[in-house]
Amino acid sequence: MIFQGIYSRQLVHNKLNSRLDRQCLYPTVVKSKKYSNLKAYNLIYSFKTIRRCQFKDITCEIVCEVTPPEITKKIVKAWVNKFIIGENVCPFAAESMRHTHIKVCADEASRSLEAAVAAEIDFLLAQPTHRGATTLLALTGPWAAGDFESFMTLAVPRAVGVLEQLGKQKAMQIVPFHPEADFSDIDNDPACFVARSPVPLLHLLRQSDVERAEEVLLTLNKHPGDVAEENTARMHGLGHNYLTKLMGDIHSLL
Repeated sequence: MIFQGIYSRQLVHNKLNSRLDRQCLYPTVVKSKKYSNLKAYNLIYSFKTIRRCQFKDITCEIVCEVTPPEITKKIVKAWVNKFIIGENVCPFAAESMRHTHIKVCADEASRSLEAAVAAEIDFLLAQPTHRGATTLLALTGPWAAGDFESFMTLAVPRAVGVLEQLGKQKAMQIVPFHPEADFSDIDNDPACFVARSPVPLLHLLRQSDVERAEEVLLTLNKHPGDVAEENTARMHGLGHNYLTKLMGDIHSLL
């Protein structure tokens, strides 16, 4: 793909001052404005642990769900095939899928995210330049426990920081995707699905591949901005209900 994890979670709508037991892998207590019904994101349960939450004199236990990396990868592939390619979100996705590297970062340590990003940058830049090479880095575990805002203010800056530390800003791009991605002032805007994925994702792109894609568009008398406009119109044509169901269907494939 040229232009552009799984995590299961429960919504707890009342505010809790919580204390995590040491055995808990990662928190799943999340508030969400965008999804009052997250059935599509709660279909896959694998490993379980217990989170104990304390609020005044009330103690409750919440089951935390952890999805194995191999299942996360299958869901990401399904998203690419059914949505990105199937709905023609990216005109280059089908061709580049053969050379798309899907990785999963589930470790809670920030250095693990940074190490994963650095490793993928090295991997991509070492690939032949005559063919496309790209990475979809799925963030699960603690990286998937937060909402879209925390993803954009915590995970994304760390990844971009790796580019800066390595001096690769001109050689690479990082494009974020998130299940709750929303850049619109309109409620339930279907256009937001262009930036949504079943799990938080970082799409690592080589600048050389982006420039080659732009050259192809120019031969078709198109500009990258035209693709964005076409996607907006296409998403509105498909509608919010259809796109929500499509995301659910991606999960139900497993």
